[in-house]
Amino acid sequence: MLLRRLNNAFVHLLRPSARGCQWQPAATVRFREASGGPSGLLFPHRVYYLPKAGPNALHLASRMCGTRQFGRFWEVLLHANGAASEVRHYGMTDLVASASLIQEGRRLYGLNYLPDSWQGASRRSEDSFQGWPGLLLNAVLQFAVERKIQQVYSPKSRLVREQATFAEVPCGWELLETVYDRAVTGSYLFTETPDWWILDVSRNAGHLVPLTLNQDVLRREKTVCLFHDIERGLGQTGENAGFGLEVDREAPHYLRRMLAAEREAGVKATYNVVGCLLDEVRGEIEQDGHSVAFHSFDHDLTKSQLDRCRSSNGRIKGYRAPKSILTRELSDANLARHGFDWLAIAASSVGAAVPVLRDGVVWIPVLLDDYGLHKRRTDYKSWERDLLSRVARARFAAIGLHDCYAGYWLDRYEEFLGKLKTLGRFSTMDEVAWTMILASAA
Repeated sequence: MLLRRLNNAFVHLLRPSARGCQWQPAATVRFREASGGPSGLLFPHRVYYLPKAGPNALHLASRMCGTRQFGRFWEVLLHANGAASEVRHYGMTDLVASASLIQEGRRLYGLNYLPDSWQGASRRSEDSFQGWPGLLLNAVLQFAVERKIQQVYSPKSRLVREQATFAEVPCGWELLETVYDRAVTGSYLFTETPDWWILDVSRNAGHLVPLTLNQDVLRREKTVCLFHDIERGLGQTGENAGFGLEVDREAPHYLRRMLAAEREAGVKATYNVVGCLLDEVRGEIEQDGHSVAFHSFDHDLTKSQLDRCRSSNGRIKGYRAPKSILTRELSDANLARHGFDWLAIAASSVGAAVPVLRDGVVWIPVLLDDYGLHKRRTDYKSWERDLLSRVARARFAAIGLHDCYAGYWLDRYEEFLGKLKTLGRFSTMDEVAWTMILASAA
């Protein structure tokens, strides 16, 4: 109780403003497109300019530029039109590469340029799209032109070697000169310092492949996010040890039954998994197309969780707060620093009944979960009736079900899913966050 009170004192400091960018039934996604033009265009592509910190951007900005202030970060996405990819980045399967940038007045600094293969896929970008470094740098310079930036500082490979770790460049160092040096020196006018290539934007404007502003409209039906917190008995520590041991025994069976019911119903859910269980359960969850997120590392709110989550997996984009408590480490800056795109937490901490985007992090409010069943505050029929009534009235509904409480509802789960499907369109929390982030593109 004391922990909850102390953390509630920080809610008004950490939560996003309800006046920020909120979830809407329809959203416009802006992008730049190149499908013809000079011979320098190697393949048709789209470019998205997102006002958020890209992978490792906060770390690199601090080390390379001495700053990490929000509101100055941008992520540039380069997508190949009509290409198939092994990576789903912001819900799209055609990502070729991305760049992390930070703007300082009339200067724009490049922090890292990453092909999709360095982010966990095959070597498709190097093999199929060998000209991607030039097109990515072209997109960065086009961004500078639009924002009336005077100089682009692009890092030399030697600076990347010094400031990045080997883990941040998973392919090794052999491609760094191609990505960071030759893309500049082979196509643009530049001056240099020991660490940076300096490109005067006006002098290089005539060397750019033109990009045309275009847009898509995303229309969304009423959205239902069904999620599971997979924690076994870890959430019962200090409360009910006997119940926790029982759940530890039954949880694998519960999980298989949940997945089977959702497979039969054609429902995709979000599974928020305690990090120490991730390797054990992730495979069977993802094989049915569900999203996987973190539900802390060990459900212990007296310890820092984000560092340990990231040590166990570097690619998962979502975080569900244990017990819906907003702890000190769950700030926009810290979530972004650890590479998270969204946080699912109590609606009171979000300050809105629909998701809110701030500084590249989407805060997703939870409408209701199954904790009341466990505490015997309600019976199943009353709980289901109340939940379905709330979902029917809501524009957006995120509903949480725990593996540890599955014994209270699992026998009725298939019927429950059928009722829920009549009230809205199911989306994973990854999908909700992706559409909101893309809708923020400049």
